Amino acid sequence: MSSNNLEKIASNVERFMNLVGMSDDTKRVQMEEELVGRMAGSADKKPSLVYAQDHLYLYNGKTLVKDYPGLGANSDRVLQCDAKKISILDRQAFLNNKTVMITGAVAATALAGAALADADQRKRQSSSKISYSNNNNNNNNNNNNNG
Repeated sequence: MSSNNLEKIASNVERFMNLVGMSDDTKRVQMEEELVGRMAGSADKKPSLVYAQDHLYLYNGKTLVKDYPGLGANSDRVLQCDAKKISILDRQAFLNNKTVMITGAVAATALAGAALADADQRKRQSSSKISYSNNNNNNNNNNNNNG
């Protein structure tokens, strides 16, 4: 496997762990190293990760390879990472019978962007600055100029 492919897998696994909400500590670093090694070593078997209810599942195709319980993560979504993309899975389908049913491929940057937007929203709500909008004045000026 090329170092470029290994870097892509490592990057996607790290984004996945961030989206799951697992704290960045030594346990996570060791787990990421193991996951990247296993995914890179079995690339021909279509490896993927699925996170659901504080469990991380490693699959090769449809075969469960390993279950990592009790991550201490804080996401209630069911997410999948196949080393190329991160997807949101149908929660009920997966929780009821472990069926992987993708409800939408999600660019990691979009999810991360949503998380950043939430953080920015909270920051603005806690800020004491007052913001004024100038849109109404521009509309009034345009109306006055057009007669």
